[in-house]
Parts: sequence; C-alpha cells; structure tokens
Amino acid sequence: MDPRLTDALRRFARNEIDLFSTPFGLGEDHDLGSPLSAPPILNPTDPETFKRFAVCLAIHRLDIPAVSYDEAFMDDAGEGFAIDGAAIAVGDEPIFDVETARAAALEAAEAGDPDHPGARALRARLLLVHAIASEELSVGEIDRFGQDAQMLLTREPDAITATSIELGRIAALISAMRDAPRRAQAAFSPRVDLVLAFSGGWSSSPRAQAAIEVRLADLRAALPGAECRLHVWDADDLNAAYERVALSTVGVLRDARLLPLPKGPAMGWIGYAPAASVVDLILAPDGAPDQRLFYDNVRHYLGESAKSNPGAAGLTRSLAAGESQEVVLRHNGVTVVAREAQFDEQEGDLMVREYQIVNGAQTAFTLFANQAKLDQAHVPIKIVVTEDERVKDGVVLGANTQSAVDRFDMLARRPELRALQHGFEAIPPGAPEKLWLQRRREEPFRGRVNPQRVLTPRQLMEGFAATVMGAPHRVHDNAPQLLEDVPGKIFQRDHDPMVYLAVGWLIVAGRRWSERREERWADRVGEGRSDAFPARYQFLYALYRLTDPDPDAPDVLRSDRAAARYRRIAEIFSAREGAALTDLAGVIVREAAGAEGLSRDVVRRVGFTDAVKELVNEARTQLYRS
Repeated sequence: MDPRLTDALRRFARNEIDLFSTPFGLGEDHDLGSPLSAPPILNPTDPETFKRFAVCLAIHRLDIPAVSYDEAFMDDAGEGFAIDGAAIAVGDEPIFDVETARAAALEAAEAGDPDHPGARALRARLLLVHAIASEELSVGEIDRFGQDAQMLLTREPDAITATSIELGRIAALISAMRDAPRRAQAAFSPRVDLVLAFSGGWSSSPRAQAAIEVRLADLRAALPGAECRLHVWDADDLNAAYERVALSTVGVLRDARLLPLPKGPAMGWIGYAPAASVVDLILAPDGAPDQRLFYDNVRHYLGESAKSNPGAAGLTRSLAAGESQEVVLRHNGVTVVAREAQFDEQEGDLMVREYQIVNGAQTAFTLFANQAKLDQAHVPIKIVVTEDERVKDGVVLGANTQSAVDRFDMLARRPELRALQHGFEAIPPGAPEKLWLQRRREEPFRGRVNPQRVLTPRQLMEGFAATVMGAPHRVHDNAPQLLEDVPGKIFQRDHDPMVYLAVGWLIVAGRRWSERREERWADRVGEGRSDAFPARYQFLYALYRLTDPDPDAPDVLRSDRAAARYRRIAEIFSAREGAALTDLAGVIVREAAGAEGLSRDVVRRVGFTDAVKELVNEARTQLYRS
C-alpha cells in the first residue's frame, strides 16, 4: 500500500484526525434520540478501517452535509451490499428522518430549475460509497457497486431492510424524497455521487470505462432528471483528498484592528495585529509552525532563512535593533486566505477556518524565531474569505510582489502536480529513469540531484504542448498564452504518469544533444540568449514523432496502452540509446528551415512545424524499412 496512505490510516485509526473525530452538521434543536458515539479505536490494517476512512474522505472532499461522520458508516451492510457509507442532504441541511426528507425534497423540487443559481443551494445530494482495501479493482466490482447503488436508490425500503437495517433506513429516506415531489407533480432532480475507492493504482481500461458508462446510463434511466457521477478513487485520489483534510484548520487572530474590504468578489478585512498574535495563529499543537498553513504559498520553500529573503532579513534587523514599534511601518505583513471567517469587533478577535498564509511565510517564520524580541511589534494583515480558486490565484499573484511570481507558479498549487511530484520522488535515486520535478520555483531537493534531470511544471507543460499537442510553434510564439489552453489538457488525474516521464526524458535528451553539439539549450526562465538554439520545441516535436509508435492516435493519454508506449520513450533516452535519434532530430530541424536557416522568426511559423512533420514521416519510413 502507498506509504502516505498507510500513514494516514494509522492516524485515522488512532483518532488523530480531529475533523473526523467530532460530529458536525447538527444544530442545538436536533435530537437523534441518543448521543453520538465516540469514534472507536481501530486497527489500521483492518479492511473495515479503510472503508471508514474512505467514507470520511468522500463526505469531506465532496462537501456533503451529514449528521456526523460516524453516522455515515453502514456497519451492518455485510457482504450483501457493496455499500459502505451513505450521506443525504438538501442544500446545507443533512437529512436524518423521513419527515425532514419529504419536506426538504419537496422544497427543493418546487424551487425550479436545479441549475438556476437561486435554486442550486436547495438541490438534493445523495452520496454512496464502496471501499475495498485492495491493490486491484475488477470490472465485476464496478458492476456490483453500480447495481447495488441503483437498488438502494430506486427500490422500496422493505426490500432493503431485510438484509441491512442501516441501509433500510437510508432507503426509507430516499424513498420519501422520491415520492413527495411526485405526489406534488414536481420533479425530483438530485445530484447523485457514487464513490468507489480502493488502495491500488487506477488505469482505466476500455472494459472498465464501458462498465461505468453502462451503470450510469441505467441509473439515469431509473432516476430521470438526476445528475449522476461515478468516481473511481485510487491511492493517489485518496491521498489528495487526505491532503485537503490536513488543511482543515481553525485559528484565532487576537486583538486585531481591522476594517472590512469594499464589496466585491470576496469579503475580508485589512488592518494590523500584534506580532505575537500572528505567531499564535501559525502554531501547531507541538509549538512549531504548522506546515499545513503554507500549502498554497508559492514561496514556502524559502523557510525562515534571512539569507534567501530580503524582507525576512530586514525584519530580523529591525527586531534585533529594538525597533519593534516600527515593524508595522517598514514591512509588508501577512496575507491570509480563508474559507470562513468571523470578526468580533468588540474583542478584536478574528476566527478563521481552513486558512492559508499565501504571502508572508518568511515574515511569520521570522516572528516565530524572534518571539522574545517582539515587544510592541504589530504586523499589517489582509484577510480574504473565498472558496473561488480563481480569486485565490489572483490574491497570491498580487501579494507576491517582492520576488517573481507568475501564472506558471500557480500550476504548483494544483493537486495533480503534487501527486506527480510524489511519483517522481518515488523513483529510486539510482534508477536509470530517475527525474526530479521542481514543483515550486527554486525549491530545494533532499539529497544529491543531477541538475540536467530536473524539470519544472513550466518545462513539462511546454514540452507537452510541443510534442503531445503538436504545437511547438505556439510555444515559441507565446508560451504564457498556452496557459489559456493547456491546463484543461495537461496534468489530469486520468493521465498515466509515464506520459510526463516521457516528456521529461525528451527534454533531457535535448539537453544532452545540445551539450554534445555545443549548442545552448536555455530552457529555464531568464536564460534567453541570442546564441541559444532557437528551435528546441520543434526538436522535441521531431524526437517525439520519431520514437512514439503512433503519435497521431486519438486520446492516447487515456488509452490502456499509454503506460507501455510512454515507458518505452523514457527507456530509450534514459539508457542513452537515443543518441542517434537526437542527432537525426537535429538534422531534420535544420533541413526543415531550408535556405532561410533557423531563426526566432522561423520557429514561430506553423509552416515550419509542418515541414518538420513531413521530414519526420519520411525518416520514420526509412527507419522502419531498415
């Protein structure tokens, strides 16, 4: 099992994930008849523990209001049903009795079009989870889960209760929600999320995808008007969901002096607070800075080192000189983005939930390291409250003005990039195919690293666009503009990681070729030179088309052959077998330029890319004949 998942299960079994150890969703007026039980102490290797863990993650990640995490487990389902957890809600209200179910479903149905912004908050939400502590997921398990979910969602409760009392209770709630709108001649249009979780790695085959589509088609036919989705979560997805849980933080900034921000796309405050209060806001229970608070900080890797950050150095000097009262005048302070916040103006206490220090990490670390010298120091503070990732990106970009941060840095915040970085790190250091992904600009690595094999998200994105997308001229013409097109096509969870390992090795092959030929590759930001090799993206394009067995095949990234085809590309160039191919790619690129020769203007033309493609096709014919 993935070591990250094993560690998460240990923490879960010991009740060390606070979010999952407490009930939620109940107001003071709700009475279930008996107090909610405390979470049991579990065995981390027990399959039942994995099931409970997956149910908790699904509720949290899909943001389903529920009575409690504990109430969502279907402990008595047994082998009869492939359903391990369930949660039902309408809007922000969890559903736990039949009368509430009827009333809430009818209100949601009468609200009108579920896609209308005013009605969206009232849409019925149904979540069903099946989890298997297994490294493999069979097509039969997909069918079984889909069939049992459809039975629970469409059959009468009596047919379910005989097998499982807990599932019978869920079936009764669903039945009440189906029937009440029908009797009022209103539409029941719930959103149904089915989560099938397992502990291995997922690579969707045509058979598996067909099984998913069949199950969804049957469910949509049985529940007309429902929005149905079936999520297959493997170890990477569960780890990504767990990382989101790890960010579920609550803190209080005390004695703050804040004014509300003007009305706009997000609410918030701006002002100042005691430096000691800022230190308290970043502390974990062990008294050290809570690293979870800097997940979205693109400069977190600088740490508290004054040498690596002029602002931190200046703050250290101010505190050392006894000039704490001037800190608020001299330094930029801290920017916090939170999902929720409440400000008690009388007390000056700001409560923030699920918050991130998106700018000012070095300020916070420096204050922590100099707690004895804070005296009367105050720090400028800006709080932005939003769930909109676009707004958060804008805040990060606007706040990081002391050092270069651009939209490519925003790629580092994507969970897919984090998962890909973990995949690269998992390759043993001595393995021939070893590459390193530097997810954040100038982020240091542990241990010895071969600089020639270090890739950044920007380099992978540009290499991907030049090769798999077949647009090297566009990368040369305006690489930043590709951010408008590429994010929806690259770093997707259903892409095999071998795709990016192959792209990385094409880039490394280009670097090696340029070194042998005494060319300047210059693929890092700020390395642009007039004497650099001008056609490196057409070079990668030629190399890709020379080595991939079918570069024009549709949807190659999701094909069940993706891993094998891209692994072969990585093997060719990681073992230095591709030296002759790189020489051939260099010849092709220069020949395609013709008498005009290579220049920055030529490489921006689509006609030049077409000429490279034509010459590669001729070379492929010759290669296969020989």
